[in-house]
Amino acid sequence: MVLGTVVGMRWQELFADLEAEASSLQRLDEGREIADRTRGELAQVGLLNRLRASVGGRLTVRVAGTGELTGRLERVGADWILITSTDEVVIALSALMAVADLSSAAVSDSGVGVIASRLRLTSVLRAVARDRSAVRITMVDGSGLVGTLDRVGADFVDLAVHSLEEAPRPQHVRSRATVALASMAFLRRQPPGWD
Repeated sequence: MVLGTVVGMRWQELFADLEAEASSLQRLDEGREIADRTRGELAQVGLLNRLRASVGGRLTVRVAGTGELTGRLERVGADWILITSTDEVVIALSALMAVADLSSAAVSDSGVGVIASRLRLTSVLRAVARDRSAVRITMVDGSGLVGTLDRVGADFVDLAVHSLEEAPRPQHVRSRATVALASMAFLRRQPPGWD
């Protein structure tokens, strides 16, 4: 009987070890599967949705050719963001290089309104052209132009070049520039109103 008890205990220990090993492997597989799914879901998150989750917060962004801009993130469109500090700055998403300390939160595509998801940079620029605000356009190479937007095309803007202190009257307009939107990093809008 003693021999049978010892043999029975050995089998119980063997089965207990096998069950513990199987349980450990199952937890490891589940952990890997969760990590794989998390990576897969994160791969579906776009920068715009991360930015949308940060609307209302302060951001520091690095923009091509211009360095860093800091301000409150006001709006996120289909291909642009609006940051305010002392003035309003519309940044082309194509010129956005990095965002400091962006929250890991994201807004799902279903949480974005139809208008917000489709509002393109050209629509924003047309609104600025209508209100006749003076603007400072900064290009991706760091150069800039100052004036008033006259027209906005599919991939360009026409700018009446003049001093910020002067209204865009014919006698003040020095030249007209056509700017390719692909070369525009951001547009800084000055307060509206001319005397």
